[in-house]
Amino acid sequence: MSDRRDRGDVAGAPLADSGVVRLAQGFARRMALLARGHGADEPTCRYVWRAALAVSLATAEGHVCVPLDNLLDGQASGELFPGDAPALSVWREALFASGLCAPASLALARTDDVQADAFPLLLDDHDRLYLARYYSYEARLATALGRKLSLTERTPVTAADRARLHRYFGEGALVSSDGQQEPNWQMAAAALALQRSLVVLSGGPGTGKTTTVVGLLACLLERDANLRVALAAPTGKAAQRMQEALTARRDLPETVRRALPEAAVTLHRLLGVLPESAEQAGRRFRHHAANPLPYDLIVVDEASMIDLSMATQLLEAVPESARLILLGDKDQLAAVEAGAVFGELSAHRRFSPDMRRRLLSALEWPVDALPRSGPLAAVVGNGAPDAAAGSARVSQGLEDTVVWLERTYRFGENSAIGRLATAIKSGKVIEARKACTLADDGAFAGIGSTSAPAASDADRVMFSEDGGVQLSPASLHALADGYSAYLAALAEAVATIEQLGDPATVTAADVAMVAQPVFAAFGQFRVLCATRGGRRGVELLGAQLTAVLGRRAGMALGAGGGAWFAGRPVLVTQNEYALNLFNGDIGIALPLGPSGTLRVAFATPDGGYRLYSPASLPAHETAFAMTIHKSQGSEFERVAMVLPEQASRVLSRELIYTGVTRARRQVWLYAPWQVVASAIARPTQRDGGLTDRLMEVLATMPPSVPAPPLPR
Repeated sequence: MSDRRDRGDVAGAPLADSGVVRLAQGFARRMALLARGHGADEPTCRYVWRAALAVSLATAEGHVCVPLDNLLDGQASGELFPGDAPALSVWREALFASGLCAPASLALARTDDVQADAFPLLLDDHDRLYLARYYSYEARLATALGRKLSLTERTPVTAADRARLHRYFGEGALVSSDGQQEPNWQMAAAALALQRSLVVLSGGPGTGKTTTVVGLLACLLERDANLRVALAAPTGKAAQRMQEALTARRDLPETVRRALPEAAVTLHRLLGVLPESAEQAGRRFRHHAANPLPYDLIVVDEASMIDLSMATQLLEAVPESARLILLGDKDQLAAVEAGAVFGELSAHRRFSPDMRRRLLSALEWPVDALPRSGPLAAVVGNGAPDAAAGSARVSQGLEDTVVWLERTYRFGENSAIGRLATAIKSGKVIEARKACTLADDGAFAGIGSTSAPAASDADRVMFSEDGGVQLSPASLHALADGYSAYLAALAEAVATIEQLGDPATVTAADVAMVAQPVFAAFGQFRVLCATRGGRRGVELLGAQLTAVLGRRAGMALGAGGGAWFAGRPVLVTQNEYALNLFNGDIGIALPLGPSGTLRVAFATPDGGYRLYSPASLPAHETAFAMTIHKSQGSEFERVAMVLPEQASRVLSRELIYTGVTRARRQVWLYAPWQVVASAIARPTQRDGGLTDRLMEVLATMPPSVPAPPLPR
């Protein structure tokens, strides 16, 4: 599925003729006609038209609902209702009088045809207006979460568990940069998972999420070697990276390694996508509440990419007896579709006094030096945790569930990338600017270097004030320099293929020998753009890079109007289960077919490569440049990030943070600084009511119920 948020005009607003806007306008017209058919007067129909348009556009922009007071001061309201903007009470009365909107508290939270036809719009007690389908998702997700959260702890951490924790995580008390003791949150997360049915683990790149998962799995599997484990992620690329990270660990006991699944899978594959005929009958996945997943432990990586609909389907399919571990980065971009589920779940961390005691015991924290601040600090004053624990109301339902990993093991104190990422997360524009080094003339020396960097530039952020409508020729050629190692590896691969002779005799080992250096070189560097369209977006910049690189390689890339050429890197944009290709997979075209015809190679988790005919591939695009959204779940040694020349609603703090943190070593940033500063100062706010739905659900449940035993 294409990323709708990558498109838009220079101001970031949806294009007037875009399909999203046309769809919203059509929905609004239909709602107004239906209201008229219910006998509503003309003013009421205008209210319905405006509200329906607003909520449809809001969901297209990633919101789950639209607050009714957003409609009070908009220009569109002024045009529809001359004079003073209507008060909230007037909006409520008009919507209810239309016969198309009902109070959400009185409506059934379901999506069957009768309910959707009767009340396509729902208004909750906090004046949030929903499409009925999205309110149903939110209510169902809250119910599934409530069931998980209401379960009592399983088994306390035993002496044997503490020994395992220390074996895989070391000491429970670490020393911070200022010489103070701080909890080992990796160990704390594993200790929490030993006791809870749901754990939400948030951490940025380099904070050790993978290390935590490995140790967590080892502790659980050593406790019970018969656990049935599933590893999943939203995209094929993220699932592959998760599997590779686990496979690379050599310190796992053989019993633990044998218990791990052979491969991580996409969420769609985990849940089991059904044929279209079944989906049309109202069932999208094979596994659901009535047919739960057959696992005891489910670990989901890159959970920040999961939208509201998928989160609902996943949580409903998780058995009550199973543990669910959600991994992600709360500061990254949210899902493409509606909802910011992981962001809402991980926004606050809070532990009950009993759980603080348990975790400190598991960490073997010195009793004479208890933490003075943070979520494991002693209870103060009236029994409320300190301010760092966050909003009590928001976090109460998720108490003893959320862990943040904040210590970075990738970026040191003097790391430019680390300082920039921290400044972006905090919205500190001046500090962000200090982390960047201004480049001269837009040409960045060393962008294509493959040699080990000097100590002075081992980790750096270079910044170019290239603010033209499109990048200057110097900047474009500097970006092409980033692929110099790739062109060299490609030339060597083509020469090797010629030496191999008859393609019919080429073995899998030969293919790996040819492809591995090319993939490795291509994975070192990537150009990331904020948008697909526009003169500084993926489509134009990708075409320009293809032309420049073609001239440098001495190849007519795409000659004669053909899209395919030796060395073309492609990004799969649609899952194709029959071919074992998934959204986010990267392939490279090489002359490995009969008579030197092209075959597209894709890496496999076991270190091999699969070859496909170009004509057989699902939807894909050339990958010299990709959107920041598409880069989620990937990492590169070096990244060049190109932003629009003007400030835009498309740009946000989370977008810039996500782009910067794709790089391990160096970042090159092309944009006027005021554009970067504007984005850093604009955090993404997604409207939704999941927290309120969860509070409503928990209020109706008993304080706790025993966790059901694991089935065998």
